[in-house]
Amino acid sequence: MSSGPIPSADELARYESVLPGAADRLLTVHERGQTLIEEQAHHRFSLETSALHHNNVRSYLGVGVGGLVVIAGFWVAYEFAKMGHPVEGSATSIFDIVGLAGVFVLGTQSQRKERQDRLHALLSEQKNTSNK
Repeated sequence: MSSGPIPSADELARYESVLPGAADRLLTVHERGQTLIEEQAHHRFSLETSALHHNNVRSYLGVGVGGLVVIAGFWVAYEFAKMGHPVEGSATSIFDIVGLAGVFVLGTQSQRKERQDRLHALLSEQKNTSNK
């Protein structure tokens, strides 16, 4: 019995003597399996690349929209102050700053949790692989 994916030359010769063409069939099956593994790896890589690209686009859009909301908030605060309502202007500015800080903190916590979950999944996968 062979320990690798392909039988030794002696074993292939024995298969061939029992059933002509058997060695060629075994090698063909092995080649197809290798091709399938390579295609799956390529597909997985393209999915991961696409997901990273979309996450980057979403991130930049979020930063852009968030920036516009902050600018709009400060513009409203400025307009309040200009119209003679300094309390409302100050309150709007404070609300804008607190909202921005809150979004930053929540986003940071979310990213930290996502990284921890990925690390946990990776360590579990490595543990399962080493147990086999």
